[in-house]
Amino acid sequence: MIASLFCFVLLRAVIVEGALGLWAEGSGSSEECLCEAFLSNNTFPIKDLVLLESKAVEINYKLEMELNKVDAFEVKLQIYVAKIKNLTIIIDLMENNPDSYTEVQLEEVKIKIKQVEALVVDLQASIQASTVVLVTIREEINIMISVLTELEITYDKNLVLVTRREYIVLQQKLEDCERRHDEIFKPNIGVCNHSGIRRLSKPIVSQINADLNAGFKFGGWGRDSKPLLGSENMFWYSGSSDTLVNKITRYSDYYKLITRQSSHSNLLYVDRQYDWRGNGNNYVVRENNFYYQYRSPFAMAKYNMTTSTVQTKVIPTASTQFSYHYSSNQNLDFAADESGLWVTYATDDSKGKLVVGKINEESFEVEEVWQTSVFKPSVGNAFMVCGVLYATRSVDSKTEEIFYMFDTKSAKESYVSIPFEKFQDSYVYLDYNPTDQKLYMFSNGYYAWLPVEDWGSGSVVGSVGDQGHIKLDLSILLSSLSNLTARVESLESGPDKYIKLDFELLRIELREFEILVTQLKNSLNSTSPAFDSLYNEIRNMSIIVDQLESYDRSNLEVIRIEFAKLQRKLEKCQDEQDDLSNAPIGSCKHQGLLRLGKPVVSQINADLNAGFKFGGWGRDSKPLLGSENMFWYSGSSDTLVNKITRYSDYYKLITRQSSHSNLLYVDRQYDWRGNGNNYVVRENNFYYQYRSPFAMAKYNMTTSTVQTKVIPTASTQFSYHYFENQNLDFAADESGLWVIYTTEDSNGTLVIGKINEQSFEVEEVWQTTTYKYSVTNAFMICGVLYATRSVDTQTDEIFYTYNTNTNQEDHVSIRFEKFQDLYVHLDYNPTDQRVYMFNNGYYVYYNVKFKVA
Repeated sequence: MIASLFCFVLLRAVIVEGALGLWAEGSGSSEECLCEAFLSNNTFPIKDLVLLESKAVEINYKLEMELNKVDAFEVKLQIYVAKIKNLTIIIDLMENNPDSYTEVQLEEVKIKIKQVEALVVDLQASIQASTVVLVTIREEINIMISVLTELEITYDKNLVLVTRREYIVLQQKLEDCERRHDEIFKPNIGVCNHSGIRRLSKPIVSQINADLNAGFKFGGWGRDSKPLLGSENMFWYSGSSDTLVNKITRYSDYYKLITRQSSHSNLLYVDRQYDWRGNGNNYVVRENNFYYQYRSPFAMAKYNMTTSTVQTKVIPTASTQFSYHYSSNQNLDFAADESGLWVTYATDDSKGKLVVGKINEESFEVEEVWQTSVFKPSVGNAFMVCGVLYATRSVDSKTEEIFYMFDTKSAKESYVSIPFEKFQDSYVYLDYNPTDQKLYMFSNGYYAWLPVEDWGSGSVVGSVGDQGHIKLDLSILLSSLSNLTARVESLESGPDKYIKLDFELLRIELREFEILVTQLKNSLNSTSPAFDSLYNEIRNMSIIVDQLESYDRSNLEVIRIEFAKLQRKLEKCQDEQDDLSNAPIGSCKHQGLLRLGKPVVSQINADLNAGFKFGGWGRDSKPLLGSENMFWYSGSSDTLVNKITRYSDYYKLITRQSSHSNLLYVDRQYDWRGNGNNYVVRENNFYYQYRSPFAMAKYNMTTSTVQTKVIPTASTQFSYHYFENQNLDFAADESGLWVIYTTEDSNGTLVIGKINEQSFEVEEVWQTTTYKYSVTNAFMICGVLYATRSVDTQTDEIFYTYNTNTNQEDHVSIRFEKFQDLYVHLDYNPTDQRVYMFNNGYYVYYNVKFKVA
């Protein structure tokens, strides 16, 4: 064993750093390859390793001896304990009847006591001797660990072993992260191991209806509650200006829904052919069947969207006299949950109280019913989750409340109070979908949904508070992974420098060994299985050195691959959990932009005109007191800028309420119109490109006055890549106000100008080397210019940066997803650290992530 180990290490000594100083090669006249190896003095200390194994064998032998002694000690102790017990019994008898025993008998007992005492003293001395031996062994182990540490420090220069240890720790943390991530972000879809809904989140407003008609207040939308194979991402919509149901439209995914692309409509009425129309808006889609309230006769209807056929079934006791509180004709309310398909209605016999019916999907019959005690006209709407009916009612114009529950499994009802926010004051459609555990609402013409934020005991989702802690953990893990990856790459750059010896496993074994020895010292009265375990651990020590040979360069490749997998998993984990900025608002204590999040599509423009592809939107980058929540919008069918509209908050923006428009043109009075769409708002001033003359413009929205300033060198010949007339690009960041343009002298390369906001003059300029025609847009963050370019129809890339603080430029690659292929407005806002985009008529924004300082 030692001889083979010696040969192995000696062989390694001529191929690793420290053993191989220099290779020289060449060829003689006979074309033979000549190789010379020069060995330096810094060779691997094989003697130390041999001594290490010798010590391990010696310790193994010593401990075997001590273990044998311990076994003998245990036997002796059992005998001595038995003898002492017998003596105790005899003495007790003597004390109870002293006259029965002679002096000879008493003397005999004394002799026996002295004999046992002598045996105990002898055993105690033996134990003390064993303790001394064990202390010595422990000291020898400490010395061995020191030798191993020294070997690692000296020869593991690339910290392979440390990397492996940290890698194992990171792997464990990642597994924990993924477990917690699954608890929070991947609820047990289809599982009912909870006691019901405890809380709903705020409504998320997706979009106005596909007809772009705010008058279509009646309708519904959502997903198939039990989708067919291949239709898992399908969304549907039905809407009208009244409760009449004329058609249902399907979209292959959410993106197609909100962009109104590639839809397929199923008509429920064709003149002189058929009339399958319905009434009321509480319908659902399940297995590509549209379940709704048939108009005439009053009945349940099942419309198969694959075959375009309809089936109806009358519920004899169902009544048309009772509807939900918000709207008439809501008589049959279909619902689907984890348990199947349901219909709720009222009967004349129940005097308007809700009845819950379970539908057999094959026969399309109501196979079981439950009578509740809640009056239907007092209910805003209702839905089913895991066989439990949840009924809502209005609290005020902004708040709704789940106030009543009926569990069909136990036939028990209860009154609760689970308030949730309404998007607008009234709605006609509210239904739960078991495929994503969301409540879908059609609220005055808008798509909205409410995620279930918390469940009762046995929850399938974690509480929101857990996310903050996960985000902190992820940022630390990512930093650690980057460091480890750099170290492994350093290893790859010089593979011959890697010492192919693994001391870590031996160290771990020795540490465990030390702990066991300590336990042995402190508990000699332990049972033999503990000693057997220790014995097995010691026997394994001689195998450890053999395992040193099993770790070669291939381990580096394995570690490298595993690191890459961990990196991807962890970044994905973080992407789903951490979309927010990691720097305080207004702070520049970071190393610049790391990445943009996924595009968040807010809404089509306030004009509800998909032809308005030119425009911009956002927030005031330095709002006046009282206007901190203000949003603005400007849009048109061309690059001409006619007006800007302000909204007091985001809610008013997307609902187009309480707006105030500032006109830049009034016939025969004034013409302050602009051209181009890269404008910003700062301190209630609208900065834009003036049309005639070509100049910077500052429009004060408080006083409705305009100020212009010509930049003498600025040129109109160069625009961004996507569209013309984008000559002056205004930007605002933590450092102030900027304008980006080109000059003829610069041959179309970008110039950055810092604007003095008081004098409205360009007070300082920086010349870049990037050509404006190749740039799709640009923005500023903390005095750094970020320029973008197109990669493909779905992707843009930040490819160039210029730091005005250091006068240094850099070429980078920070790719981000586009909502649609073209856009004219892209600007960063320092008040919320978001990048705002106007993308083919849609409001879009990105959250940003910074490099850690």
